[in-house]
Order: sequence, then structure tokens, then C-alpha cells
Amino acid sequence: MTEDERKRAIKIALIAAGTAVVLVGVQWMSASSFDPQTLPLPVPPGTLYPPIGATWADARSMISSRFGPRDIGHGASKYHPGIDFRCPVGTPLRAVALGRIVMMKSAADGNAAGNRIVIDHDNGWQARYLHLSRFADFQVGARVAGGMVIGYSGNTGNTTGPPLHWEWRNVRAGFDAKGLPLAYNPEAAFPALRSA
Repeated sequence: MTEDERKRAIKIALIAAGTAVVLVGVQWMSASSFDPQTLPLPVPPGTLYPPIGATWADARSMISSRFGPRDIGHGASKYHPGIDFRCPVGTPLRAVALGRIVMMKSAADGNAAGNRIVIDHDNGWQARYLHLSRFADFQVGARVAGGMVIGYSGNTGNTTGPPLHWEWRNVRAGFDAKGLPLAYNPEAAFPALRSA
């Protein structure tokens, strides 16, 4: 069995079990104890672009819901695997770095994420953009440069307003119970998003 076949078999087993673990060096550890800052970013920090807005300060000012647990009322909380940015429908959304579009799905499939696009970056990182009104003129497999407009914000799927829901995930780190690559706090990976 090759190394790639072994990793694929492990991922399939983890998805089937509904668990997620990550391999760091030669140690296995639970995803909850994993530090996303130990995984390399896809490009040097100076060449990253905000997913929305002209500058990182613009993007920071639009954050309406942060990564992590959030109160959904009646004493309950729900895990929020990304950041929501409040913005008008039709706001241009940008690739954060050089990458390849690996998924473009329409809200017509009934998914709560609505119109969505996933861009694969180096080192296993993926940026996920949800609730779009429409896509830019690309097809799955297209290469995009950092800063390129890849779509426009919308209000498709399950939303309470027209946000961009943006996630930063890593396919090399493991998978969550839904079979998606593990999500990491974008503010940890992109320090420019943190409040000053």
C-alpha cells in the first residue's frame, strides 16, 4: 500500500467513525488540541488578500459573527466553523491566494450553504465561500490568482441576512463528522483579521 493509499484509507475510516484526528510529525493528536498555526500557510503572509473588501481593515470591520461556539438562544449553542461578513448582496468576493477552484455548487441542490465555491490552496488549505448570489465567470478546475473576484455575496441557502460565510479548512489535517476537512479559526491563520 502506498503512502497516499494509506492516508486515504485512514481518512475514510475517520469519516465513517465520525471522528477527526490529525497527524503532526509522527504523532496522532485530537483535532481539538491541534494548533492551526503549526501548519504552513499556502503563501507568504504579505501576499494574502482579504476575502471581502479592498483591505484587511475593510474585511475586519464587516465581521458580524466569529468562528467558534455561538449562542443560538434558549441556552443552546452551535459551533460556527467560519466567519460571517455583513455586506450588501452583490459585494465582490476575492480569492485569498493563488489556488484552483475545486467546487462550485448551486443553491438549487437545497443545501443550507446556498451557492458556494471552494478554492484549493497549497499545503492542503481550502477557502470556502457560502451564500453567494452568483459566481464569477469560472469553471471547476480553473486557476485563480490571489485578489481575483471569484463571486458575489448573496442571501442563498439558510441565512438571516446577506452575509459572506467564509471558512478556512485543511484537508491534510483530518475531517469532521460531516466528512468536511477540519475548520480552523481564520483569525489565527490571517492575523490581519484580528481586532487591533
